[in-house]
Amino acid sequence: MTDFWFLSLALLALALSFIFVPVFIYVKKEGRLDRSNVSNQSSELVDTLEHDRQRQNVTIFKERLAELEAEYAQGKHQEETFIQLKSELEASLLIDSEPSEGANIQKKNLAGRVATLGYMNVIVIGLSAVLVVALSYGSYFKLGSYDEVSQASAMRFDDREIKQAQASAEQGDMTALLEQLYQKLQQAPENIEGWRLLARSAMNTEYYDLAVESYTQIIRIFDATDESTASVYGLLAQAHYYQNQGKFNSAVQGALDQAFKEKPNEVNSLGLMAINAFANEKYSVAIEFWKRILLAVPDHPSKISIETGIQRAQIALGETPVNTSQPTNASTTIARIQVEVSIAPEVLAQVNAQDTVFIFAKSAAGTGPAMPLAARKLKVSDLPITIELNDQSAMGPMAKLSQVTHANVVARISKSGQPIAQAGDYEGRYDSVDVLANESVRIQITHQIN
Repeated sequence: MTDFWFLSLALLALALSFIFVPVFIYVKKEGRLDRSNVSNQSSELVDTLEHDRQRQNVTIFKERLAELEAEYAQGKHQEETFIQLKSELEASLLIDSEPSEGANIQKKNLAGRVATLGYMNVIVIGLSAVLVVALSYGSYFKLGSYDEVSQASAMRFDDREIKQAQASAEQGDMTALLEQLYQKLQQAPENIEGWRLLARSAMNTEYYDLAVESYTQIIRIFDATDESTASVYGLLAQAHYYQNQGKFNSAVQGALDQAFKEKPNEVNSLGLMAINAFANEKYSVAIEFWKRILLAVPDHPSKISIETGIQRAQIALGETPVNTSQPTNASTTIARIQVEVSIAPEVLAQVNAQDTVFIFAKSAAGTGPAMPLAARKLKVSDLPITIELNDQSAMGPMAKLSQVTHANVVARISKSGQPIAQAGDYEGRYDSVDVLANESVRIQITHQIN
């Protein structure tokens, strides 16, 4: 935000210059706002007027004295009367020649007015400056995009953070990268795109706790803007489901209830219900949920996968499946991966023969569903072994190997017997396998998960 404030203050200074620069030039050139100068000019004006008044009094005295002398010469006045009238006339001139009290009052009034005018000018200029500042920032905070600027600034990575991210990426440490993004979002909690990115990344890398937090934040933001949260609740239910190792609990059910409350046929939720029913061998229930998805969204992107799931459920029920939309061309390329799995000797010494082994393929980050596309469950005693992963080994029709072009293959020994990776498990992997090239890959389980 430093750049923003620096730029805004620079623009504000430019705006204020339109007020102060003309005033400065005017004062320097004309001297109109020099209060002492104006006061002196006003005093001189009063003195000039006073001098004119006294000159008029002398002129009147001379005219009256001439008339009095003419009357005395004509014998209209006695000598004593003449002398008395002349003395009164001279005394009157002396009185009129003294500075008038009105002139002094006028000087004081003019000086006061000049001072008041100076103060008013200063006040007007000051108020103008304050008004410019208040209107500029007030209008921007009201009509501008300050929140967006703040979020963009908070989400910006400095050189140190970029170096840390590069180091984490080189080491394959997704935890550090996701945590770094999460810390940034703590500073910009209204950044909806950031939370979406974090949610997708966390689901793809099996950090379901972080995915739950991300979807919860997205729901909070949507609630504040009155946007529909049904689909997000469906995704939140999926995150809770995998967080709970593929089982329903109160968190999963609560998210599903909220999704169906807003939208009875929310497809993410229906898909999860179908997968769970299929995994628990409730095939007729799974078929019902998948059909509801196709009724709600006839052109669903995973339509073929859903119809395949319905077929598999019908076969499991002993029914004859019919699916006219599924391609039947014999030359159609089949998505499959041949996987040879073995265990390093040092790892074999640390595990039991009955420990569970999961071999599965997942889409490369951000290229497909978060859940495994194909999976097999074995025991340590079964290894070494060569298996094929294909659509027949999919966990459900919503996520199949044929939905992607490249997949990451993982072989994991689970001490707990659960598919979710935990500390103490052993793993090996092979990334970016072309699923349509009929490739054979070799994976040796060599390292322990910390």
